[in-house]
Amino acid sequence: MLIFLKKRYIVEIFLSLCFCNPASATDLLEGKELARKNLCLGCHAEKQKVVGPAFVEIANRYDNSPQSYSYLMNKIKNGGVGVWGAIPMPANKNNITDEEIRIVVNWIFGMKKNQK
Repeated sequence: MLIFLKKRYIVEIFLSLCFCNPASATDLLEGKELARKNLCLGCHAEKQKVVGPAFVEIANRYDNSPQSYSYLMNKIKNGGVGVWGAIPMPANKNNITDEEIRIVVNWIFGMKKNQK
């Protein structure tokens, strides 16, 4: 009986890891710090609009598809205007690496289920 329960819990843990958000706990902690370090928090906040949209609004607007990840990584890197209003988002390609942008995007998508 004890062996059966151990195997069951191992299977449950494995399945939960397979179907969870691709962001690791380290990415989520590091994502917020990278957003702070790269001055993202000057225009964005986690749950309310500042100059730009709240990160949770961004997370909820886009799905977790590879296309959405790529789109948001491109927006962070190259900036843009018109998606959330007339105020432009500046490009960040000279002060944040692609890997750091990936971590920030994972952090943003991690808010999708933690918005309350």
